[in-house]
Parts: sequence; C-alpha cells; structure tokens
Amino acid sequence: NSYQTAYIGGWHLWANCAGGHDREENQYVPPGPYISGSEGEIKSKLFYTVSNKGLSETIKYARISRVLAILNYCERQGIEQITKEDLENYSRKGCESAHRDLSEARNVFINLKAAGFIKNNPFDSFQPKKIVYDAKIDFIPIEGINKIQDLSTLDYKNNLQVRDRLICLLLYDTGIRKKECLLLKYTDIVKESDGMVRVILKGKTQKGDKNTVPLYLYLDETKQLLERYLKIRDRFNPKCDNLFVSELGKSLSGTRFRHIVKEHCKLLGDIKTFYGQEPTPHIMRHTMATTMIS
Repeated sequence: NSYQTAYIGGWHLWANCAGGHDREENQYVPPGPYISGSEGEIKSKLFYTVSNKGLSETIKYARISRVLAILNYCERQGIEQITKEDLENYSRKGCESAHRDLSEARNVFINLKAAGFIKNNPFDSFQPKKIVYDAKIDFIPIEGINKIQDLSTLDYKNNLQVRDRLICLLLYDTGIRKKECLLLKYTDIVKESDGMVRVILKGKTQKGDKNTVPLYLYLDETKQLLERYLKIRDRFNPKCDNLFVSELGKSLSGTRFRHIVKEHCKLLGDIKTFYGQEPTPHIMRHTMATTMIS
C-alpha cells in the first residue's frame, strides 16, 4: 500500500487538491475502485467536501489525514467499513496522537452521516478519550507593554512603523482577535464629540457571528497614533477599504499580520512573553485580559 503516482484517479486528485499528498502519513492508497473510477471519484470528492466547512486548510488536512491513518491501520478499503471494534483497536495504541486522530475523525464521520454517505456512524457507540492539556496563558510582561506604549521611540516619518505600532497598540487596547482586526474598515473608526474614539466591531467579523458592538479606546497612545495613521493611510495607495493595508495597498494576510507583530516587538528590544516566546496577535489579547484582572 505504498504511495504510487501512477494512480491518477479520484483519490489522487483529492489528495493533490487538499495538499500534502506526498507526505509520509498520506502514503496510503486504497485499492480497487477507491483509487480511480466513478466510485473512487465520489469517495474522494466526499472527503474533500465534508471537511470544507469554513475551516482552515490546516484543520481540513488534519481531519482527512487522520481518517486515512485509521483506514490504513485497520486495513479497511472504505470509510463505510470502519466499525466500533476498529476504533477500539485503534485507541489501544495508547499514544496521544491516536486519541487525537479519533477526535478529529469523529467530526468527519458526523458530517458523512449527515450528508447521507454512510448509514451508520461507528462513533455513535464509541466515545474517543478526551485529551486534557496543561494550558498556560502566556502574556507580555509590563516591561514589554511599556515599550509598546512609549511613542518616543517611534519614527513618525516611517509610515510602516506607524502602522505596525498601531496594530500592536490596537490589539492590546481592545483585545480584538487577529481576524477581527484584519477585517476592520477605516469607516469603522468613529471619533465622538467628547473626544472618545470607538471601533465598530461588526457581528459578521466576530467569532461566532455575534451582534455588532462598539469598542472604546482606552489608551491615549492608541488614539494619538490612530489619528496619525488615518492621515497617512492614503500614502499606501489603498486598493481596499480595510483599515490596515500592506505596502502595496492591499489587505493584509493573516500570516503577514502575525509577522508584523513579531517583528515590531523585536524592533522594540526583542520583547518576549512571560514564558519566553515571541509575541503574537492572540498573545496581545491575553495580555489585555491579564492587565484587566491584575
């Protein structure tokens, strides 16, 4: 059952679309009609479709590859052949990765049954072991936050520095998530008559699609830098109405946004978190929450 590029069928097409088909954990090739032909085409599209529910490519890939791992281990030719006994045997591997495989696969099988592709879900009578993590909430110590708030170290003539410092300040001041900040429009910034500045966080941009809420800026540094940035934003030649745009005037990607936070904190004296990690947009959210309760 080694991976063979000669099998150019539905399964191979799915693997190529989903990504990572040449990885070691994906080197299982189902025999017979599951490789190519009409039935294989249906099964391959099924795997890709049921996992395509607004999840990131990483999560989609993880869920599908873990179903493949279970298929390979149990030497089954199709998903409908997996039984409760197979799941129990797989769980006896005892390692954390096996429990994670089962937890991820469970979501795929729920979708398979809901879509009518399988009549019986073996997970209906089998509950994967829950993985309990020793979670630690990391944050930026006060010394690092003071560096971010100190605008005397900012080169106001450098438009990118102004943008990047504002991103860090806005994340910390409001506690908004990375995606929420990326989707902010410049029209979402409202300055009121009393000098208060509020950020309109639309419901559709929030996790869980909640109601639209106003977020008031607390730090004077954030207000000051936001006012400055709005004046120079046009110098980026924006091609969209996002508040934060790239050097080319386009919307920022999540990866680029994360890189901006990391690199700007490094510029300010290699700011690290309490546990010695590089800051991320979500760490800024943790830091705001930590500041609120301390």
